Amino acid sequence: MGTDIGSLFTALSQRAPKENLAVFIGRIGGRFMDNTKYLFRHCVQTEQPFSSVFLTHHADDYDMLRDAGLPCLMFPSEEAIAMLPRAKAVVCDDFWWRMETPARFLLSGAQILQLWHGIPLKLIGMPEAESAVNMDAEKRQMLRAGYSGYDAVVSTSPFVTGTGLGRAFACDEIWETGYPRNDMLFRTPDAIDMLGVDREAYDAMERFRGAGFKTVFYMPTFRDTGGDAFENGALDLERLDIFCRRQKIAFFFKFHPYVNVPVPRHLKAVHSVQFSSDAYPLLAQTDCLLTDYSSVAYDFLLTGRPVVFFPYDLEKYLACDRAMFYRYEDMSPGPRPVNEPELFEALFRVCKGGEDPWREERNALCAKLFSACDGHAAGRVARLMRSRFFAGGA
Repeated sequence: MGTDIGSLFTALSQRAPKENLAVFIGRIGGRFMDNTKYLFRHCVQTEQPFSSVFLTHHADDYDMLRDAGLPCLMFPSEEAIAMLPRAKAVVCDDFWWRMETPARFLLSGAQILQLWHGIPLKLIGMPEAESAVNMDAEKRQMLRAGYSGYDAVVSTSPFVTGTGLGRAFACDEIWETGYPRNDMLFRTPDAIDMLGVDREAYDAMERFRGAGFKTVFYMPTFRDTGGDAFENGALDLERLDIFCRRQKIAFFFKFHPYVNVPVPRHLKAVHSVQFSSDAYPLLAQTDCLLTDYSSVAYDFLLTGRPVVFFPYDLEKYLACDRAMFYRYEDMSPGPRPVNEPELFEALFRVCKGGEDPWREERNALCAKLFSACDGHAAGRVARLMRSRFFAGGA
């Protein structure tokens, strides 16, 4: 049945006349978040020689976008099946849709722009496929398929292209424009920016900052073999809450979109952020980022604010989860505590003592990772879309 649907949808795509239409597909089934969200926002708010529509498999995201007056499609629907074959371009920041949804067959005639979702520290793509860490033949084949076949991939600098993304992807072009999601770090969020955001967490962060608390946002990476700092015993929620209350620190955490950790209601200073929500408006008002091997650390460099790294399981991670493009020590400009007491000490020094001996190191790494730090990445991507994918030129 799947093969029949695939053949039918592919035939529809091949026969349909192509229009100046870009279809935007978000992560995790089409959630309104990350780079796709912020490029879509720019394209619908500015005059372009192409129209834009956001495709989702989630009814709540579809209703949210429709209620906001934004062009959107729900898959499957008659409207989506009729419109998708006419698209000239697909804009994505992941490749789940190329593996998991019949919508891919309807889009088989479109050019593909891969925005991706971060500067990679851990191996991804072709180098990961050749790695012996956590690898088998089926996963290797999936990686090679998922990271190939792109007309263009977005990068942030020549260094990132040469050492990371250019090695990870098989593509025709690499555009060193910067990431649209990082534009959010340079402005006050508007109504579209706030769509898909955990508004309760955002408002709480604002209240805590207004009351003189320092805000710490913990965003660790996804572990292929599972687990997290709380589950693995590296952090205890109760002790963390006591420490943060004493030090007037508001601690927020958001795990990978595939990981959800609830927080007991009686905790006062520790707050979870909805796991499938957009974190970038919250990052813009975060005083200190806490992470481990996540690319969010590099985005946060653009704010100039401190980063604390918590590599409590580095040896296991490298052995069982993922190898890395770079030496971890070269890509972690900040304190690197490896247990709970060391973490509390690092947070105290950064948040209460105001210590920041890593500022110059952060700035140097930021200059290497980002060719432009100006909040206009989405505009640069849109200009290249006009000149490469659509009639009418730049």
